[in-house]
Amino acid sequence: MASITEGRFGGDDRQPPGGKGPRNVLQMVWLCVSLGLMVAVGVWGYRLLLREAAGIPTVHASTGPVRTAPEVPGGSTAQNIGLSVNAVLARNPDSMMESDVVILAPQGAALSREDLSRQSSYLSAAGAMPSGISDDVLSAGEVLQIAGADDPVESIDDLLSQLINPPVIAAAPEAAAPSSSGIPRPRTRPTNGAVTALAVAAAQAPVASAPQSISADVPAGTPLVQLGAFPSTEGAANEWTRLSRNFADFLRGKTPVIQQATNGGNVIYRLRASGFTDLEDARRFCALMVAENGACIPVSAS
Repeated sequence: MASITEGRFGGDDRQPPGGKGPRNVLQMVWLCVSLGLMVAVGVWGYRLLLREAAGIPTVHASTGPVRTAPEVPGGSTAQNIGLSVNAVLARNPDSMMESDVVILAPQGAALSREDLSRQSSYLSAAGAMPSGISDDVLSAGEVLQIAGADDPVESIDDLLSQLINPPVIAAAPEAAAPSSSGIPRPRTRPTNGAVTALAVAAAQAPVASAPQSISADVPAGTPLVQLGAFPSTEGAANEWTRLSRNFADFLRGKTPVIQQATNGGNVIYRLRASGFTDLEDARRFCALMVAENGACIPVSAS
């Protein structure tokens, strides 16, 4: 029988087919890990597809109680409610620090006694009704007694016509109109038989006198009010006439004074009014004039 002999290069080092080595064990481990990973990914993908297809989220029940009753059913009392603050201070009066002191804002400045008296005088002067004007309604007999007319109807008609349509001075004499003595003039009577005292007082109110000449001899310290400054005495006189017509009640009893002065090398004429007891009286007068959209400045003669 032939025998197996070793070759020239030695014997065969190959292991028999049934042998197990460390390399085969490592390969088997990696194979198991790969299979497990593939199975896990497949299961995870399958569950993901099922969840997205169904659209129903999974809700787990809570382990604890749904509601918990509070320890103090009425709630805890704060330290700044009721008399708690007083109780804290009573226990430790020195606990209030300087930063806890509340300082109120100071009161607003009040008017002095002099300002209050001046304000009351201004209000009384502004609220007082000018002399000669009243809201009382007079009867026809009282109107006749005040006016002193003989014909009641004619005097009332003439008074109203003069107030509504003042007479106009014609520039040139016109031809005499034909006599109408034979034609009776119809007499109109008042609808209510009474005329307010305002119309009578307006008809009887005297117009303030116009300045006649330049007056400069006014004692120093005399309270005056300045009503304007004009380049000529005629302008000052015209302004006084206008003011006497618009502010007849205010200028009643006041004397016009026109004083010459120099301003920037130009001669001006200041229109002023006198007849005030003191400078406060002049200021009250100017307050009334300014309230009626008039120009007025209280001054003292120098």
